[in-house]
Amino acid sequence: MASQQLVAERQEFGKQILEQLDDQDFDVLSAMWVYSEDFEDWMLILATQSAAINGTKHTFIEMLKNLRSDDLRKKIQTQHYRFAIYDPCDTLFTVLIQMFGPIGKKDEIGGVFSSGNIFNGMLLPTAYIYRLMEPDRDLIVKALLEKMENTKDQYDKLNAVDALLDQSVWEQHRDNLEKAGKLFNYAEQIVQKEGIAYPALSRKLDNYRKSLEQATSKRNAS
Repeated sequence: MASQQLVAERQEFGKQILEQLDDQDFDVLSAMWVYSEDFEDWMLILATQSAAINGTKHTFIEMLKNLRSDDLRKKIQTQHYRFAIYDPCDTLFTVLIQMFGPIGKKDEIGGVFSSGNIFNGMLLPTAYIYRLMEPDRDLIVKALLEKMENTKDQYDKLNAVDALLDQSVWEQHRDNLEKAGKLFNYAEQIVQKEGIAYPALSRKLDNYRKSLEQATSKRNAS
């Protein structure tokens, strides 16, 4: 069981990782230690736009390549400390930004401790925040649309569809409504063929179909 007090060794470990990734221009939007009540341990979390576009596994591999220090890389690979790559559009970051606002900026490393805070009735996790920045959702949506349309690999195309459905703002982009319609036609074909294998995608499709209809109605009414 780890203490909820984040020791200096962990703080320095996270700082060194962020410094090396910044030196390589690796796009880290948010970085923080979060205390997990389930594991009773701290986890270092990095959020990058690459994770939203290319997936967390691919981004994790690229992140390791950008670390100069073999020692840091080894500690991550051997799970010396818990570590995870997140999509920057994850609810955790959205809520933290709504409460604190952005913290720091690119190439800056801060240190803000948060514990026992409640936002809209939700207890936020204990966290030590180095950086907290808004993702460029326009860029993410555009990249996913291009990936969905251009990739020939069925698995990559499906992942792009799934990731695009996770982006909460895409249906608000009037210029993309026609592309969004194409997305739904394609996604429906996938779900009809592989519906049992991808129930989560099927549910997302139902939810965002309604969003698409609402966005289309708003556009036609304006």
